[in-house]
Amino acid sequence: MVEKEIEIDSFDVKYSLWASIFAVFILFPIALSILKLLDVKNAVGQTQLIIFLLSMVFGFLIAVMKITVRKVCFMRRGNDLFIKDGKNIEFKLGDVFNYNLYDYNSRKAFMVRVSSRGKSYFYLSPNMNLKGEVEYFFGKSNMDRRSVDFFAKAFPLALCFAYFSISIAFFV
Repeated sequence: MVEKEIEIDSFDVKYSLWASIFAVFILFPIALSILKLLDVKNAVGQTQLIIFLLSMVFGFLIAVMKITVRKVCFMRRGNDLFIKDGKNIEFKLGDVFNYNLYDYNSRKAFMVRVSSRGKSYFYLSPNMNLKGEVEYFFGKSNMDRRSVDFFAKAFPLALCFAYFSISIAFFV
């Protein structure tokens, strides 16, 4: 019997990761090449073209993320915690586990990282309203305040740096 259950929508991090890498290193340079090749002279035309091309790149990312949204349930039965993913695969967290929440200064999404038995699970949720419930569900005792969580902290910064570098490289 489930005593407590929280269900969140979660983007499939695997697809989101590859889609963002594809967008940064393939779609974005293609969009910049098109912008450079068309050589639009007036400012209004340039602005409209830039907005259109960036909308296409980020629209691709949004479409991939929306298509891969799935339900994830965090359940508590007695002292045991379980996670059931969108494919109805249920697994028990070990006695020793920790979690962390990342909001990246966003008002719209947060990410939960749960680590147990040497494996880490990442759940990126578009519903910021559930962040407090997730934090309450897991409790403060298992919250991991490690400063080194390379994937969760460095990846967004690496993508921003890549966008910046590619933009400079194409227009210099």
